[in-house]
Amino acid sequence: MGASEIELKRLASLYWFTIEFGMCQEGGKAKAYGAGILSSVGELAYCVTDKPKLYPLDPYEIAQNHLDFPISSMQPHYFVAESFQKAKTQITNYCENISKPF
Repeated sequence: MGASEIELKRLASLYWFTIEFGMCQEGGKAKAYGAGILSSVGELAYCVTDKPKLYPLDPYEIAQNHLDFPISSMQPHYFVAESFQKAKTQITNYCENISKPF
């Protein structure tokens, strides 16, 4: 896999764990906002149980260690943003500092 393919896969993973399966803290609870979660009644109910692991949103962690994810089953884990503003800052900082061979 070439450098540009790896960077694109990293961006795809970041997209997956934010836009599609993102969660955010609100009132001390993790709540879903991702389109993939919200479009599935089963996933929506599942994401707030004690079954999946919830990790703090960290674009660098996602890009390094979470490049593979299930696309046809419930997610084993989600990344939870402290706030939308902090998520925006984290993702912007990540994107400003990555290699852009594409």
